[in-house]
Amino acid sequence: ADVDDAVIFIVADQLNKGRNLIQTREEKLELARLNLGAARKAKENSAFYPAADYLNAGISVMDKSDRWTEETYTLSLSLYTLLVEMERCVGHCDTCYETVHHIVMHGRSLDDKIPSLLVQIDALGSGGKATRAIGEATNLLGQLGERFPKNPGKIAIGLEFMK
Repeated sequence: ADVDDAVIFIVADQLNKGRNLIQTREEKLELARLNLGAARKAKENSAFYPAADYLNAGISVMDKSDRWTEETYTLSLSLYTLLVEMERCVGHCDTCYETVHHIVMHGRSLDDKIPSLLVQIDALGSGGKATRAIGEATNLLGQLGERFPKNPGKIAIGLEFMK
């Protein structure tokens, strides 16, 4: 397995160096898939910076018009979702928020968006933006059907505890 891991990294690295020479859509998508596989292997090895690099390479090799299409939706979602997680792991919170924005704009369902939104909420909370994290978490819970009063009084709080 270690040899196979090394091979995927070597192949991905070499193809990424020449990715500007790749012209066909099929080859671009194949390289994007290879980068996703390399990123997953890098993540397994706790190599978060290289994983983020592979994911960025996978996204950038795809034509912008080819991202989030019917055919490439699952690939795009996988690349972007894992990138959010890796950006959070390496402390690139601002980039993480931008990547979450792509998923929120293009994700087809709330289920597709939840993993990235949870990472964003965690990043906000640990980044000293607790109020924004609470707002985002409350918004997400609202989308899931949980409602919270903006300014609950003591009676409302007491009634909730009695349930």
